[in-house]
Amino acid sequence: MDNYNYHDAGTTLNAPKYPRPYDAPSREELLARNSFGSVNDNKHLDKLLGRTNQAAVKARAAVLEAQLRETLELLK
Repeated sequence: MDNYNYHDAGTTLNAPKYPRPYDAPSREELLARNSFGSVNDNKHLDKLLGRTNQAAVKARAAVLEAQLRETLELLK
């Protein structure tokens, strides 16, 4: 074991403390900017369980339908 006594030398093994560049936002500020999502909005869990976001699926279907119509118009 190391027999060096850090306390006698006036030093510690703790990490150095640096000042924060900014203050952490308050709980009210975080709630106001809606930083806390719903427990039901977990994309990783949704993928694991095979759940889909219906709004995103409908939006993607609309985009694909529009692209298909454009392609069919070009082929005429």
